[in-house]
Amino acid sequence: LSLCHQLSVSPSMRHPNFASLIALAVASSAVGAAAFQASTIHGVSGVISPQFGIGRSFSQGARPHPTTPSLRHHNLSSLQMTSSIAESRQQRIATGHQLSSLLFAATSATIIYNGISAPVGLALPFYAASGPLLAAGVSRILAGAAKAGRLGSDTYKRLNLVQAKYDLCGLSTIFLAPGGTSLREHIFYLLSAASFLSLSPSISGWIFGEKGLDAEKGSGDSVVTYLLDGAKNTLKGVTSFGNAKGAIYLAGTYLVGTLKLMKLVEMAKLVASGTSPSMFATRAVRLGRLSLLTAVMYTLKDAADRDRLEGTTFIELNFLSSAVLGCMANYIRNMSGSVTPLFGAASFFSVFTLFNALASIAKKRNKAEDDSAAVEVNPAAEIGKINSQ
Repeated sequence: LSLCHQLSVSPSMRHPNFASLIALAVASSAVGAAAFQASTIHGVSGVISPQFGIGRSFSQGARPHPTTPSLRHHNLSSLQMTSSIAESRQQRIATGHQLSSLLFAATSATIIYNGISAPVGLALPFYAASGPLLAAGVSRILAGAAKAGRLGSDTYKRLNLVQAKYDLCGLSTIFLAPGGTSLREHIFYLLSAASFLSLSPSISGWIFGEKGLDAEKGSGDSVVTYLLDGAKNTLKGVTSFGNAKGAIYLAGTYLVGTLKLMKLVEMAKLVASGTSPSMFATRAVRLGRLSLLTAVMYTLKDAADRDRLEGTTFIELNFLSSAVLGCMANYIRNMSGSVTPLFGAASFFSVFTLFNALASIAKKRNKAEDDSAAVEVNPAAEIGKINSQ
């Protein structure tokens, strides 16, 4: 936060103490993230375990055996203690995502600010800034899910996992920062610090969602088992769709996923040729952006199949996808100098996701107005309907 303040108030980006501030921000983030990880991941697999009866009590309606008053009191105390521990861990995960979201947003804004005076134009800076912007938006969504106790949902488990993947790619930018004297090199400190701060709550949120909140699976299975189950479900999802919107989102997933695979092949060739770490890091950042966008498009496809696009999470993901795809289309048009099929595809999906976001908002508003009007016309019937539900 001190670094962001320095960026906003300093009249010159070449402040003599700027490098020191950057180093201090990275060191502070490292210490804070290490402490956060130690306090969050430790013991997370035992937060809500079948031995406490949480899954049976809340999911199946069973109660602890009330043999004696002391046993009932012990069971009640255990349930209250377990719930308190779960809420505490979720709050720490939410705080971590909130802080990393702010730092990702600051990184995105700084990239655009640095690109205003660049001779290459704004197409490249905006596309470069779209990656941290997408990460900031996803981190904000995950913070809200942690506060609401919804980390066990498949949507948020998927987003936490792919956010951690983006963070690992973002950490590679540390190789681009040392020795640099311009603001461009200093930006890499920001991105690597944001990625490091985001990594712990992302991994912790995924583990907590799998082992802490998923009462059906319990906490005895290994992480590999969960990953394999997730891979099977994803493979099933990318080979089918439930409606026309789902099919279009699936096509968008294929498009971005293909670009991601091409970037992986490019990185493999760089490794085989013994390229420098800095060259590898620039490709890793682009890979992280494409990986995160692929997962977001697949998440929207899954929501479209279930007719759930009116949810707040999916409205925000649609807006974010539209922004990133629009920046991608503008960058492709600027680099190629002509209208290409890839430009057309990126532009189409940018407009498609924007349209769905606006349509979902309108549909959600109309539904709220209809419900309000129904209550005014026949309040007794509506109250009875709510009570029956």
